[in-house]
Amino acid sequence: MSVCSDFLSKSNEYREYHSVFQRNIGTFYQHGCASVPFFIEEQCRIGVALQRLAKHRLKDEKNPFTYYETSAADGTNARTMAEYSQGMIRTLTDSPNPANG
Repeated sequence: MSVCSDFLSKSNEYREYHSVFQRNIGTFYQHGCASVPFFIEEQCRIGVALQRLAKHRLKDEKNPFTYYETSAADGTNARTMAEYSQGMIRTLTDSPNPANG
């Protein structure tokens, strides 16, 4: 699985998110990333954008920012968002993967 180096060079946030994503990636997500061009890049964009939104939103609200990921294979992106945002985003996935317990 490779990610476009031009994409990662655009932002430290993308590089950091990608690093966490790679650490959390499960077997099924590895297959998906290898099969769908630019899938990893899109997951990084989504994760960074939601972290920015959560950070902005939580300045004025006390409720946590939540993200429910359905049909997400092994829940890689939900786990990555929670870790990358340092708990600012609380995630839940319907994946039965033991890592999501």
